[in-house]
Amino acid sequence: MTATSYLKRRCLALSLVAALAAAGASARQPDPEPESPADRKGEKATPAVDLARSATDAKLAQQERANHTKSSNHLKLIGIAFHNHNDTYGYLSNDIRDRRGKALLSWRVALLPYLDQARLHKQFKLDEPWDSKHNLKLLEKMPDVFRSPRVKTRSKGNTVYQVFKGPNAPFGRAAAPRIPASFPDGTSNTILVVEATDAVPWTKPADIAFDRTKKLPDFGKAFGKRPLAVLADGSVRVLNLNTLREETLKNAIDPADGIPLGADW
Repeated sequence: MTATSYLKRRCLALSLVAALAAAGASARQPDPEPESPADRKGEKATPAVDLARSATDAKLAQQERANHTKSSNHLKLIGIAFHNHNDTYGYLSNDIRDRRGKALLSWRVALLPYLDQARLHKQFKLDEPWDSKHNLKLLEKMPDVFRSPRVKTRSKGNTVYQVFKGPNAPFGRAAAPRIPASFPDGTSNTILVVEATDAVPWTKPADIAFDRTKKLPDFGKAFGKRPLAVLADGSVRVLNLNTLREETLKNAIDPADGIPLGADW
């Protein structure tokens, strides 16, 4: 990593943080109800704005646009953090595992130092699972960057920002993915992180299971089938699941299938 490239990414990240702070008042949602024990397993997220009504209600439409912009900026920051981690260590942030390969904590925890959350990262016991007595107390400290304002969740500690995991996905194996080696199809053609309808505890190594031979889960339901995604090159785009063919979407998740993306992409 050159000093110039790092500084450029750092400046971009700081500018996004400033923009998010400025937009916070208009896009902020009411605090959700206190966490219940069931929320530790996850929950279904619901739209923060009635998407059907926003088509004719100017105020709701404005709120949805603000939420859309803020979530997009969150994903950009996450994408930048992944790249800075890769520049530093030669691989992307991955789930934290024990010596036998069992996942203990999410990649979201491993990414904290690259999201200006080094102090929070130091509070975790990295040799204990996410739901140990000590680490479970940190669930309520989820940074705002892992919160999509486009949806509502009951728990402050649940997130919809997830990766795909599986033998044909960028994540899900013991070895952490590397840029560019793990993305022969191209980083601009591969999905890195998406908004998902199922919200999971942010410290839990839980994400979207991906198997090319099986039907994809409906991960865009809470977003009117138009979830946001950050690609492996750091760019953010809308995934219009109303027009994207399932085969094209699978090819965009698989980083090494060698199949060009369809015209619907």
